[in-house]
Amino acid sequence: MSHAVAHAGRALGRHARRPLTQAVLGTVLGQGLTLLATPLLARLYSPAAIGAYVAVLSLCLILASVASLKFDVAVQRAAPQDLPATVAAALGNTAAATAVATAAAWALRGPLHLEQLWWLVPGYCMVMAGQQVVTAVLLREQDHRAISSNRVAVAALIVAAQVGVGHAAPTAAGLIVADVVARALALGFALRQAGAHAGWRPAGLGSYARIFRQDRALVWFATPAALLNSAVVYALPVLLSVAYPASQVGYVTMTQKVLGLPLALVGQAVGQVFTAQLLRPSAEPGHAHRLFVRQLRVLGALAVLLVALIPVAPALFTALLGPAWAPAGQVYAALACGYAAQLLVNPVSQALNLYRGERTQLLWDGGRLLLIAAVFAGAAWMHAPLMHVLTAYTVVMTVSYVVLLRVIDRVLRGARP
Repeated sequence: MSHAVAHAGRALGRHARRPLTQAVLGTVLGQGLTLLATPLLARLYSPAAIGAYVAVLSLCLILASVASLKFDVAVQRAAPQDLPATVAAALGNTAAATAVATAAAWALRGPLHLEQLWWLVPGYCMVMAGQQVVTAVLLREQDHRAISSNRVAVAALIVAAQVGVGHAAPTAAGLIVADVVARALALGFALRQAGAHAGWRPAGLGSYARIFRQDRALVWFATPAALLNSAVVYALPVLLSVAYPASQVGYVTMTQKVLGLPLALVGQAVGQVFTAQLLRPSAEPGHAHRLFVRQLRVLGALAVLLVALIPVAPALFTALLGPAWAPAGQVYAALACGYAAQLLVNPVSQALNLYRGERTQLLWDGGRLLLIAAVFAGAAWMHAPLMHVLTAYTVVMTVSYVVLLRVIDRVLRGARP
């Protein structure tokens, strides 16, 4: 009996050291903390405060996804001698983009309802984008343990800060400030870990110029594609707030927070491991495609779980947040298939950038954006009910991701899309 237990313990230890397990475990623990704290936060903060917080969060997620001009990808594939200069270039891009984002947030503070919150955007965007660059360094070095522990630390710090602030200043600004401070603390720790790998020594201007020339496709193609993709993924609450009551937007926001975002972040963790595995040199024919199929199996199981939750979603929201949030279950039912398709395809879509498919990614993102814009324009013209708009949005998202999945499959098989 003791031998069996010891063997099981050793097997579990080996499994926990696998990159995929470490990445998913860190994300699951972090998002688990967030999910457990959501009922408490829903009672500390008003729906209006939570809605405004998520709107600013979504805006900053969009900005942070492109703040480095996708040089986080350049960091992962840089030659060893170019790594310090590439990291410095990525952080420099982030600082410049944050300045532009600040000006944009101020200019759009009226239409985006940021009159009292626009000044929080720069710090929020900076810490998010900096975290992406640092994570790229850790991914390059296969330091999945550090990435996993950082995810847990970020979630724990955010929850602790927001619960603490909620007793003193239960406002949207309080939620955002607590989030920014928590992320900044975690980023400082992660910078030390990444510095041990990259080395923060300065590089000459010639090195920077060569790196920009070498990775200019990331700037001209991958960055616009990432911006379009992030806008489609995160901008839904902002778009809906223009035409629908705050209470309905709140249901959509809470659906994304409680169920959509945590599972999407699990998919992001799987995608980071997939990217790292693709970067490993291999002489085996079909190696990349086999990795692709393997990751799809993992993601497919999570996507099925998303759809399977539809019948119990109203009861789940009621149990977690109270009877007032039961209508969010109907919103979840309308969005679930789109979430499932996003979860299945987004994590493996980075393969297009790694295999120089930036133009293909840009064309796909542009086409999807046009379709979604048509959905919202048609809804505004017809004054369509919210549930009809969400259903049409889900159909567009699902079909778009099926097309992208086929393109990625062809690229990894060696054919040109």
